[in-house]
Amino acid sequence: MKIFHYHPDNGELYASGTADESPREPGVWHIPAFATDKQPPEQKEGMAIVWRGDDWAYTPDLRGELVFCTKSAMVGEITTIGPVPEGYTDKIPLTDQSEWDGSAWVHNASSERAAKHSAAVMRMRTLHEHAVDRVSVLTMAVEEGMADEADRELLVAWRRYIVMVYKVPSQPGYPMQIEWPKEPV
Repeated sequence: MKIFHYHPDNGELYASGTADESPREPGVWHIPAFATDKQPPEQKEGMAIVWRGDDWAYTPDLRGELVFCTKSAMVGEITTIGPVPEGYTDKIPLTDQSEWDGSAWVHNASSERAAKHSAAVMRMRTLHEHAVDRVSVLTMAVEEGMADEADRELLVAWRRYIVMVYKVPSQPGYPMQIEWPKEPV
């Protein structure tokens, strides 16, 4: 007698085999746990065949598909049979600042503005640190009488550059559009 084995946790069909005949009762077949003699239906594309206690059924098989968390937009991979898990979607977010509205990703302008502001502040700090290092060296050269006229002009240019970096937030398009000052040469 042909039998069909299914996974004990999710009921997924995974093998077929032959039942053992009872040595004491000829014609009686031993069907092990998590197996049935009921013939499963034909395999369908994108579906898994599962045992539901008294019959076979189809359930989506999306294993390996990418999904996105509707709270964080973080990507993950489906590893189990069944539909897309609650709290996830197979729809790709529009941007890093997309939010899930229950049925689709929508652009969140305030999140984008906050992210661009944070990035601008970090860049301003980096530019400032670099400029302060240059000013420090040039100031020492002037104080020690080791600077020539080009060094003095460069010192003034670097000090002005620091001021221009700090004025970046006062630009009309800040933080969405920024014109960064060019470093002195």
